[in-house]
Amino acid sequence: EELHEMIAAVVGNQEFGITTVLGYAGLTSISAIKLPVQMHKKFGVELDAKSLAKTGTLQSIENEILRSLMDDGRSKMEDNGEHQFSGNLQTSDINHPTSLPLSYAQTGVYFECMKNPVSTIYNIPYLLNYLAGVEAEKLADAVKQVVEAHPELSIHFATEGDTIVQTLVDSLPVEVPITEMSDEALTAYKNEFVRPFNLNKAPLYRFEVVKTPSGVHLLMDVHHLVFDGGSADLLIRQIGSALEGSAVEKENYTYLNFVSDQQKAE
Repeated sequence: EELHEMIAAVVGNQEFGITTVLGYAGLTSISAIKLPVQMHKKFGVELDAKSLAKTGTLQSIENEILRSLMDDGRSKMEDNGEHQFSGNLQTSDINHPTSLPLSYAQTGVYFECMKNPVSTIYNIPYLLNYLAGVEAEKLADAVKQVVEAHPELSIHFATEGDTIVQTLVDSLPVEVPITEMSDEALTAYKNEFVRPFNLNKAPLYRFEVVKTPSGVHLLMDVHHLVFDGGSADLLIRQIGSALEGSAVEKENYTYLNFVSDQQKAE
């Protein structure tokens, strides 16, 4: 019942049984990344996001959890993470890799992008409208704080021999321009804001604060290779917290740490 509730919350659907293939229940490519993270948080089990939508069921997930518990008795990992944004795992002495091959989930997306370099199908755009009284400068500063807390956003991709690697660009400056325009102009501009990314060059995000007569707005566009729906939820919440004056803690366990652990588990 607990697993059913967790899966239903991710897929937005309650009407499935224990043997229903989750792809038929509404699991998408993005939620197929978010679900394993939640299962890892709750039960300490590693699920293959790539196969979940095709063959995963509630029963198969339960089997993996039971197998994991029987194999090594791993305790629950109580981080606050999402996919690329792994949160603050309470672990000391973690080595932080700066360059690694792609994860399973990233590989398919990367090759699809190479086939269609001018496509924006894997862009994840948002337009956030803030209440009157929010200062544009403070919003831009909050965005910078949050982006700097998540190293995955400073990654770019390249080919090394026969291997595709993702590399962290250290100390990449975060630029959040502030512009002013009419509300009508913003309606047109938000569509122009979403453009293809060059995967070989960081950053794979764009943020811009726009002031209009109706208020302050945040335009954001991030590539799916470094971002997903869970990441967006966390980023938006953290921007709100930063606006209220709370400090944003930098990740202790990054997505590259996750990729490294995934490779060691092969």
